[in-house]
Amino acid sequence: MQDALSVLLGFIVSLLMLGLGSTTSIKDFKHQLKNWPAPAIGFLCQVVIMPLLAYGAANAFDLSDPISLSIVAIGATPGGSTSNLFAKWSAGDLPLSITMTVCSNLLSFGTLPGLLALYGSQYTSDSL
Repeated sequence: MQDALSVLLGFIVSLLMLGLGSTTSIKDFKHQLKNWPAPAIGFLCQVVIMPLLAYGAANAFDLSDPISLSIVAIGATPGGSTSNLFAKWSAGDLPLSITMTVCSNLLSFGTLPGLLALYGSQYTSDSL
């Protein structure tokens, strides 16, 4: 049953992304490249500010190491398709949201392990 639910959810997310992507055009993404400060600020927020805030929150509260590491991991993880849906619903900049999703997910192959090593290493131990 869980496998069928996972497949169904994967299909729904794929359909959602296809639908949201079909509301944009190549011109929208060229505009994002010309106006590079917006994606650059978004990337700065996702790679510097969010993980730093998560690390601060994990240290501010006296939490166990697994929970602190989880908070840091969530803060270092890039945005996903749900943020694009909320951008659409709130009449936000959908092409910017999709651009940020694509860029942050592609770059997360390097940023996520690096951020976890930087901020999460103090919460790891042999027993964890």
